[in-house]
Amino acid sequence: MKKKSALQTDIAGLAGWVMLCFSAAAAGGVASVNAAGFYGELLQPSWAPPGWVFGPVWTVLYAMMAVSAWLVWRESGFSGAPAALSLFVVQLGANALWTWIFSPLPRYWFSWC
Repeated sequence: MKKKSALQTDIAGLAGWVMLCFSAAAAGGVASVNAAGFYGELLQPSWAPPGWVFGPVWTVLYAMMAVSAWLVWRESGFSGAPAALSLFVVQLGANALWTWIFSPLPRYWFSWC
């Protein structure tokens, strides 16, 4: 059994990774509010998922990403896996920006061109 302080560190670490991942999810979610109507207006194949599926699926994915990063951090720490954890944070940032970059919003920003 782990010492109490080690358990507290593990719990704090998990909470930190969950907060980081869900902060990225929230940033993307803010942008996707405007994109939800756009998605519904697209001509879609019969096998395309309904719009309501994306929220629960992305919630599970971000939770799994947080746990994955936490497991690496718990095993190696930042100093033991700097490349893996740095790349994880970079891809998390890309996930947060993805909807902002590829939503219909940029189309309106540059409509004057």
